[in-house]
Amino acid sequence: MSKLFNDIQPGDLIMSTFWNQVLHALNSFDDRINALEALSATGGGLAISGMFPPPFHIGDTVTVLGRGFGVPSSNSLNIDGTPVAVLAGSSGSQLVIKIPNLQGIPQAGKFVTLTVANPGGSATLTFLLLQGQPTIPTGSLQVSLSPVAVSPPDPLIIAGKTYIFTFAVTAITSLDETYTVAPTVGSGWTAVLVDSGGATVTPSEVLIPKGDPPNGTVQNIRIAVTSPLGAGNGVSSPLTVTLTAKHNATLTNFGGSPTPVTIGSPPPGGQDQVVVSFNQVFAPGSSAGGTIKIPPSNTQVRVDFTAKIKDIGTPVTYNIAAPVIQPSSALWAAQLKSPAQINQTGSNLFSIALSAQPSAPAANLVVSVSSTSGQVVTGQVSLPIIAG
Repeated sequence: MSKLFNDIQPGDLIMSTFWNQVLHALNSFDDRINALEALSATGGGLAISGMFPPPFHIGDTVTVLGRGFGVPSSNSLNIDGTPVAVLAGSSGSQLVIKIPNLQGIPQAGKFVTLTVANPGGSATLTFLLLQGQPTIPTGSLQVSLSPVAVSPPDPLIIAGKTYIFTFAVTAITSLDETYTVAPTVGSGWTAVLVDSGGATVTPSEVLIPKGDPPNGTVQNIRIAVTSPLGAGNGVSSPLTVTLTAKHNATLTNFGGSPTPVTIGSPPPGGQDQVVVSFNQVFAPGSSAGGTIKIPPSNTQVRVDFTAKIKDIGTPVTYNIAAPVIQPSSALWAAQLKSPAQINQTGSNLFSIALSAQPSAPAANLVVSVSSTSGQVVTGQVSLPIIAG
């Protein structure tokens, strides 16, 4: 007998999606039992006793229960006059169908009539039909290095050793969705998605529940980074992580460590008082694989960033530093287009105008936000940029 649900392992996260599947299965069993009881209480002839699983949406595949269907292909079905095909898995006591795209179904739904007819007679069933369920997630993602300490907590990065960096993903999205996770590092380095025990996750994907605005759903992911064995001090690599929705390639974003991972130096650390992350780039610019691409036409392109400011109980003013191109190049220009001060906690959006001249070399755009009082705290993000 096939299993309806996979076994739950110790430590597994049980989400609302799983419980909804259990409840829908129980409701389906109840519907089938009621339908069988109804059949036993009536006489012969063609009859419809029920349909499952509810609720019923345009595009759903459902099973019509009854008797007298005979050979499934001998039945003619329609819903409010729209023909319905009989699918595989049908028999003399059940017909599997896909609800067609009926026009004029309001958001609250509409009662429609299913008619089944064959040489033995005809029967009808009236039910509430709802609009089709959305299957493509929409919304936004933000990816930033988490304040969770790098593991193991070595004071300096050691060549050839693996370190686990934690990134926080904030999803303000319409649906639960599975995202591909693509970490990017320099030549000779490796980076993979790992679970809480440090084992590589294959395929490199993560399920993130839907997130309602304004806060969305925040989920941590872990990236294991290994530097080249035998590499000398000062050898470094940027670290960026790109997430892309499997059912909507335009729902994507990336974030990176505030500074490169450098052998012989302290690991890039996250802190949660001020976290800076890439938000989006506007046309004619684009982003892919953790890199921002700008046309080499000396045209200013808007690039948005988000500074998340934690409420620490006392008012603090933060300054957005002038954006920096590293290594410096006269063929690149970056200019802050938003007010330079932030006084509000929570998410604060600000914009950079970025432009590239012909032959501009590959570089990094470094954006920093720092507190102006007390112990200075800085949030920073470094993004690879290319002209092309």
